[in-house]
Amino acid sequence: MPDSVDPETRRRTMRAVKGKNTALELRLRSFLWRNDVRGYRCHVRAVPGNPDLAWIGLRVAVFLDSAWWHGHPSRWAPGRLPGQWDT
Repeated sequence: MPDSVDPETRRRTMRAVKGKNTALELRLRSFLWRNDVRGYRCHVRAVPGNPDLAWIGLRVAVFLDSAWWHGHPSRWAPGRLPGQWDT
């Protein structure tokens, strides 16, 4: 399916998508800090997959994925997006 916008508009749109320090990440980190959960590192490149949070010594990695990108029912419904997204 061809893109519905010109390449320049698509480039600007995709550049605006944040990859780090999203609202979801900040909320989780704030929650952890308030509850005295410490020792994590953010966006550790040395860990496979580049997790959003990682406790290196404990070998724990946390990946935060938004609902829109992964088809959560609150953000997605059949027919809302072009055909290839509904499969």
